Amino acid sequence: MRNKIMPIIAAVSLIAAAAAMNFLPDEVPINYNFVGEVGNRGSKYWLFLFPLIAVIATIVWKIYTIARGKNLGTADDKTAAHMKNNGRVLFVILLAYEAFVLLGQAVMTVHLISMGEENGGAMPAELSSAICVMLGILYAVIGNIIPKARLGTVLGVRTRWSIKNEQAWQNSNRFGGAVLFVAGVMIIAEALIFRGMTALYIMVGILAVAVAVAVIYSYYAYKKSIA
Repeated sequence: MRNKIMPIIAAVSLIAAAAAMNFLPDEVPINYNFVGEVGNRGSKYWLFLFPLIAVIATIVWKIYTIARGKNLGTADDKTAAHMKNNGRVLFVILLAYEAFVLLGQAVMTVHLISMGEENGGAMPAELSSAICVMLGILYAVIGNIIPKARLGTVLGVRTRWSIKNEQAWQNSNRFGGAVLFVAGVMIIAEALIFRGMTALYIMVGILAVAVAVAVIYSYYAYKKSIA
């Protein structure tokens, strides 16, 4: 099932983007500036960026499974167990990412269709809040799964200190995962209170603090592991 669900999501994303072309004006907003106003306009076909991202995530998973299959045959039991565990972590993260992309595509498609030929104005407050809520959910999911990642993978809280030994890695990722999960919940909460660009700015601030705290703690975790 793992090898099927991601290609299915990518296919649904591609079909949805193709179907939306019939309802979109030829020129649509492609980004917004720091004050929430339309920055640039471009072809409606930029919407295919969403399925492209989903396809790339699917390819990454496929390449990983092929490489892992080759390495499992020569790995010892402990290494094989770590590889399988990291594979589950990567799958959940990529699947959550694909789901986020598909949901984001749906929200953006509805927004662009509702605008019709009108390409000006500011980013709707509802769109900003929806983006924050979706990202908050994604961060909460990732925060819940990265503590399960084992040393030797690129996933998780990977700093110059956390990779020094197994204990530092486990403690750093356990704490970092909790911090990211809390950050995700906080982002969802603030998106329900604030609107417009304010919600986006607060989200960036929450993430910056969460990353800083996780990195600083990884240093503390390393020092504690060698004490």
